[in-house]
Amino acid sequence: MATTLEAMTHLRQSNSTENIEQAQRALAVARSQQLDPAVSALPQLATLVQCVDLCSTLQKLDPPQAELKMRTLQTMLDTLPEGHSLTEEGSFAISIAHARFSATKPSMGVVRSMPDGSTELVFNWLPRDDIYALGCLLSGIAITHRNTTDGQKAERMLKEGLRSQDETINKTNAIPHSIELAASRNVWRQVLKCHIQLQLTFALCVRTVWQEAQDQLRQLQETTANLPPEIADTLNLEILYLSGVISQGTGDLATALSIFQSSSFALPSESYSPLSPLHLDLAILAALNTLLIIRTPTHPSNELLPSLLKSLNPLCSTNPNRALLAAYHLLVATCSPSTTILLTKQHLQYALQAAKHSASNQLMCLTLNFMSWKFFKGVVGEQAEKSARASQALARKGSDRLWESVANGVLADTLDVAARYSEANEVRLKGQEIAAGLPDVMRDHGNADGDVCRGEPGVGMYGYYGGPQ
Repeated sequence: MATTLEAMTHLRQSNSTENIEQAQRALAVARSQQLDPAVSALPQLATLVQCVDLCSTLQKLDPPQAELKMRTLQTMLDTLPEGHSLTEEGSFAISIAHARFSATKPSMGVVRSMPDGSTELVFNWLPRDDIYALGCLLSGIAITHRNTTDGQKAERMLKEGLRSQDETINKTNAIPHSIELAASRNVWRQVLKCHIQLQLTFALCVRTVWQEAQDQLRQLQETTANLPPEIADTLNLEILYLSGVISQGTGDLATALSIFQSSSFALPSESYSPLSPLHLDLAILAALNTLLIIRTPTHPSNELLPSLLKSLNPLCSTNPNRALLAAYHLLVATCSPSTTILLTKQHLQYALQAAKHSASNQLMCLTLNFMSWKFFKGVVGEQAEKSARASQALARKGSDRLWESVANGVLADTLDVAARYSEANEVRLKGQEIAAGLPDVMRDHGNADGDVCRGEPGVGMYGYYGGPQ
């Protein structure tokens, strides 16, 4: 138990590589004790270790390992009812060998003397229903990166967690509890529900189903309103960021920019940040999305590009989040007109490698589309067509109508250059059909600037919705 708590402390302290490695070393020590009969008799402890282990892998952004650990957790949760009886209140006790404890000394129920003379240390953790909902949340996060490519399994997992948690919150608990414990448990369940709703909203944004995302965000706001301010503050920051994402995704760029440039997302002025890891990641994401909006030369705030890129450089270069690093390199390549071709290629290569490492289909799609347009525009050849078709396949795989329409435009232009006019027209018409389903403001902007369905990835200002896991 002690080494598991040590691992949790490291993970809460920072998302740096060093802290994650220290957490994993502590977990290795905890796992080395699992064959001990005293430990194997506590399914709650084994489940806690597995949950913390999965969290460490999620913070490390290692999708293949996260999925393996997710499956282990699910197997563990499925088999718990068969051989063990978990207490309804979620508590468990660990025997303290050779402990000397006076039964008359107050212990607030943390330490108790047993009839046989032994002493136990009591822990309040999670009842069975809450463990199940937590497992749904962690499992949903572990497979969110491929939600658009595998039939929205992550969304289904998260919705199952919501269903279970709503049922748990609403049902009458037959076991009496103190007012303090009941209040604490209610807050915990509302917090868990908020995090499930939050992750589900991010998944819906990446899939560009904006009305569903807006509805889910509204429900998240309602749940958060019931929480104490000290708990709700961080959630409200994430809600604010998601509000900006949805505004950006639906073409309300003025509202999105006002949110992303608000004081809540101000970047630290020094490389050492006083912000929490989550707050810093949100500030970086807000700045990246700001770049996507103001990158157009005609935008009134376009002159802020150089200073914003300069501020982001030390923060992104040292950030362990590969997805953030990929987005940063992509934007350096697309937002710096004075960058040489060699540097542009290097940044795009870095972006592609980081996107592959983090298994981000969305970032790979954006990067390949820009590479096709930048380096193969007007080029006749097999490589140009392969690049355009790869971009189109990624956009279709990601269920992103905006980028699928852009990719169709890139491919149509490539086919035009090769004098394959019939194929080009067919692909372009398909792109126009897809674009017809976009919000009016996005279609109008694309048609005015010549980028939607015409091979110009400038509409990237609507295109990055990624958020922290």
